[in-house]
Amino acid sequence: MTFRDQLLLLTAFILLFPLPLLGDDSAQQSAMIQQDIAALSSDNFAEREAATKRLKTLGRPAIAPLAKAASNAELETTNRVLLVLASFYDNNDDATLDELDAALEELVESAAPSAARRAAAAIAVHADDRDRRAIKKLKELKAMVLPVGISGPSVDIGGPLQIWIDDQWQGGDKELRQFRRLRPGRLQAVYRVQDCPASLDAVRKLEQQIPNSSVQERGVACLGLQAGLPKARGFEIQKATPEGSIAAAGIRDRDVIVEYAGQVVDNFEQLVEMIKKNKVGDTVKVGFLRNGKEISVDVRLKSWREFFHDKEHNKRKKAEAANNPSKPIPTPFPTPKANSKPKPSPKNGESLDKK
Repeated sequence: MTFRDQLLLLTAFILLFPLPLLGDDSAQQSAMIQQDIAALSSDNFAEREAATKRLKTLGRPAIAPLAKAASNAELETTNRVLLVLASFYDNNDDATLDELDAALEELVESAAPSAARRAAAAIAVHADDRDRRAIKKLKELKAMVLPVGISGPSVDIGGPLQIWIDDQWQGGDKELRQFRRLRPGRLQAVYRVQDCPASLDAVRKLEQQIPNSSVQERGVACLGLQAGLPKARGFEIQKATPEGSIAAAGIRDRDVIVEYAGQVVDNFEQLVEMIKKNKVGDTVKVGFLRNGKEISVDVRLKSWREFFHDKEHNKRKKAEAANNPSKPIPTPFPTPKANSKPKPSPKNGESLDKK
């Protein structure tokens, strides 16, 4: 049976059995979508063009049927299907775009080579928009989206990212796909905090799926330091972040951590594993060297979320202070004060010069 015969049979069926009898409006719409998808393979140019225009107006309801057709159709039909799918990136809501992203990603991974290439091209063209929506969605899911480094460039201007997910993560494993929608090369590190609902295995897969990224696990509590060079005993603190637990306890940059909770610390990685045994709010003894002298202090452990919240709060306060200085800025060359007393006029040819 030729395509034209199939199309005639489908049209006759629709005419003989009015679509409202088949079910609600969605059933009618589904049948029309299938009819238009079939018309994309028509030998008649006008039929193909009309079907393409109708499908482009449908948006979300057409995504799944079109994606299925792209996997099974001939090359020319696949190209037309992908053209329609790519058009949905224009002027659509986030829910529709999220479903579109998922459909195209699935085509890239599992479809025939021609469909996979077309789907990948559509994704690449809209990389910036996907990146923006992924960050928005990750924040809605309670991920902590942060610039890399102590004072890295703002998230909003496209700098490299580190993303933390903890026990407040609301997406499970499925929503980890949002990480893959960030612009290529932007995501540098994913930190999974213990008790996060997303499984460690699922998070670790991101390392394979996203080039040049790393996945690390952290305990629920943090000290708030950036590790420096290893020493004969312990390691040097490159940065004791002001909002961190160790800074609050008086530990400073260039101090050398040598002991934690009564155990010897050889390196930063070992300290990370030690902290995993603690919970937020615990107070632990931390031993360190300063100018050759060994000191021990009590440190109250913060959560990562509290630490990053305090850090962002202080950053905003500094920005507000810089924009609204409380004292006038002195000028480098002050204007000399005018003489308030006018000089008297000389009388009878007398000179005002005093000898």
